[in-house]
Amino acid sequence: MKFEYRIITGVSHDQALDAMRSADIFLDQFILGAYGVASIEAMALGKPVVCYIDSAVRTNYPADLPVVNANPDNLAQKVAELIKDGAKRRDLGVRSRQYAERVHSYEAYASNLQRIYSEVMRLPDSYFWGRR
Repeated sequence: MKFEYRIITGVSHDQALDAMRSADIFLDQFILGAYGVASIEAMALGKPVVCYIDSAVRTNYPADLPVVNANPDNLAQKVAELIKDGAKRRDLGVRSRQYAERVHSYEAYASNLQRIYSEVMRLPDSYFWGRR
C-alpha cells in the first residue's frame, strides 16, 4: 500500500492549515492521551483524525467523539484501515466537522462560559470574599 506521509512542523499557521486541507487523514499525537488544537482544526476542516485518547480522559468527551483512537502499538493498523476505506474516511470527516461545530465553535464555548458564569454568580459572596 502506497501513501504519502507529511510532517507539518516549523511552518506558519497558514501553511499548516493548507497542509491539513490537502490531507486525507490527520494524525495528531500518540503519547499524551488527549486531542489538542491541531486536531480541532483538522476536525473543523472535515478531516478524519487519528489520535491517542487515554481511557481515563475518554469519559470526559461526548460519546460521539469521532477521533480514531490509536496508540503506538496499533497505529499502523488503524491508519491502514482508513487508507483502504474511503467511505469510512468520508463518514469520519463529516462527523468530525459536525463535532467541531457542536463542541468547539465560538457559540459552543460562549454557551459553556455563560453556564459557568451563571453558576459562579449564584454562589454567595462569602464563597469568594470570606475565605482567607
